[in-house]
Amino acid sequence: MTFAVFYTVFGFPLGRLSDRIGRKPVIAFSCIAWSLMTMLCGMAGNFLTLVLARIGVAVGEAGGTAPSVAMVSDLYPANRRSTALSVLMLGSSLGAIVGLGLGGWIAQHHGWRYAFLLIGAPGIFLGLLLLLTVRAPKRVVPLGQVVAQQEGWLKTLVELLRMPSFLCLVLTGGAAAVLATPSAPGARASSSVPTGSTCKRPDSW
Repeated sequence: MTFAVFYTVFGFPLGRLSDRIGRKPVIAFSCIAWSLMTMLCGMAGNFLTLVLARIGVAVGEAGGTAPSVAMVSDLYPANRRSTALSVLMLGSSLGAIVGLGLGGWIAQHHGWRYAFLLIGAPGIFLGLLLLLTVRAPKRVVPLGQVVAQQEGWLKTLVELLRMPSFLCLVLTGGAAAVLATPSAPGARASSSVPTGSTCKRPDSW
């Protein structure tokens, strides 16, 4: 719940920031930030520090989603944009599969702290690689289109909420997120560690 709240709240201002200073720096620094925070999860000394690190991960990831979509939209013409965005969206699903599988294997054999440290480390390198090597695309304005002044965020939000399609996207996305998350009554929790496992219980820190 905490992760979802901070991810949602910070997504809008960080997306707004990318419109002002550019997509590339926001994406790069967000990637570095959430990777560092992921590694800090493995260094947590108690529950509070773990929660704070997870909040940092949420804020970092919030700065990567909207600017990434915008940057891909700037890179590809309209007739290829859907394909490019589908590949971008596929990356998060593949990353979840690989991350959960590899992270589970590392936690099983080397402990949960090493899982956070090793999964988070590559993101720092990728963020720096993006920042130092990738050229930000130029934002091309079609001929005859007048560039409107940037409106206030509150007015933009009100206009979005008046769009039925936007409300449908929000409701279906929220429903999918809730249904994909195991609920407390239905989730199977165990207070013991499986026999032969090298994972330590979180309460042993």
